[in-house]
Amino acid sequence: MTDPAGGPESARESARVTVRRAGPGDLDALERLFASLNDLQRPMRAFEPRPALAAEARERYGRLQDDRDAIVVLAEHAGDAVGMGVGAIGTPSMSSDERALVISNVVVLDSHRGFGVGRAIIAELAAFARRKGLARAMIRTFAANADAQRFWSDLGFEPFAVDMIADLDALRSGSSQPRSHDA
Repeated sequence: MTDPAGGPESARESARVTVRRAGPGDLDALERLFASLNDLQRPMRAFEPRPALAAEARERYGRLQDDRDAIVVLAEHAGDAVGMGVGAIGTPSMSSDERALVISNVVVLDSHRGFGVGRAIIAELAAFARRKGLARAMIRTFAANADAQRFWSDLGFEPFAVDMIADLDALRSGSSQPRSHDA
């Protein structure tokens, strides 16, 4: 298989799992894996997801397969889809033009966690980024997802920004409790 950019496509194996670029015939498997990710993230969300989120994800995975600056990978074991990941080249900083691989939608089924599948997915995404001449990758994860934070930290990712949310009613009424460092 060839990378759309013209380079050779590699397949990595970890714990008898093969990671490869997803194709048009993989959309059903990607949709099932997204459902697993969505179920995992549901209790961590601060905002209610759109009703069409699953359909939008499927459409995005299909569209990204034709994007020279993106890759969708699928991890398989014994012919079954057990994990996936998405990498898209972007400019993640609003104050810089530096491009990086923005990694998203990484999920490994519970039954295959702890066997190196996630690492193999990230290795394939990183190989794509290196072929594109990139030096960095970034991810976003939920603050409540301690397992994911540990996984990403073990791979070498470090926190650099914090997203915070607040209920606007508490902000308007001033009922939020000031902290000792507040003026």
